[in-house]
Amino acid sequence: MRVVNRKCLLIMALLVFLPCATSQAESSLEMGVGLQRFDYEEKLTAPAKSSERGFLPGIYGNIDTRLNMLYLRLSGSYAGGDLTYDGSLQDDTPFATDDNPQALVKIEAVAGCRVWDTPRFSVTPYAGYGYRYWRRGQAKAPNYREDYSWQYLPLGVLIEGRLDDRWSWGLNVEAFVAVDGTMKTFISAIDPTATDTTYKLKDKIGWHADLPVRYRIGGNWVLVCTPWFDYNSSRQSDYVEHRNLLGLVDYVTYEPASRTYQYGLNLGLALFL
Repeated sequence: MRVVNRKCLLIMALLVFLPCATSQAESSLEMGVGLQRFDYEEKLTAPAKSSERGFLPGIYGNIDTRLNMLYLRLSGSYAGGDLTYDGSLQDDTPFATDDNPQALVKIEAVAGCRVWDTPRFSVTPYAGYGYRYWRRGQAKAPNYREDYSWQYLPLGVLIEGRLDDRWSWGLNVEAFVAVDGTMKTFISAIDPTATDTTYKLKDKIGWHADLPVRYRIGGNWVLVCTPWFDYNSSRQSDYVEHRNLLGLVDYVTYEPASRTYQYGLNLGLALFL
């Protein structure tokens, strides 16, 4: 993981220092609220099942800087609330609940260089580093908490256009590769005889897209409305052996393959500095 991080930092450093000579920087600070639809489903053989669906409110913030051909962005978001869990217990007995709290955190930093730049249109490829965290469920039998976390390397392109002095738009399309993903169970909180387990996630390539529409309401203040979509998935983890006091294998467990769709709408206010 350290090797991956060093390569990522080297790429970002090259993107920062290779572009043309310095000029006055243009920066913006954007903050707002959002509402997203969350749709998670594990790939299990019936009658076993496990899914989380519902709407989650959230907040977000972005800091963008443009320096000559250089583009930098630091962004973060948080969403939380209750989702509807529709699943089954270990013996395949159906179990469903609406009392299932969630917390989602996303942090991302990217650097890019504009390869096409006109007064009304620009194209900026970029690369960077990101981190995601998902706290799922709670210690309320038969439910229990699971923590998902993973780092990822985004690679994308940002296209921006200006219609007139007030209206502008953007299209951001990004692919990302997750690395060092884990899922940890906290089942011992509801069953002291059980053992908490950490699984290594085997992630696939994910996708993200957003379409910000901006309207300058006066001075340096801009109203921003952004619909967005996000997809990620993971393959089945390796089996984890659970042993008894004699060192013999009692049973094995694994994290099933899964897929997650997220899509929503952000509404924010940006200040251009």
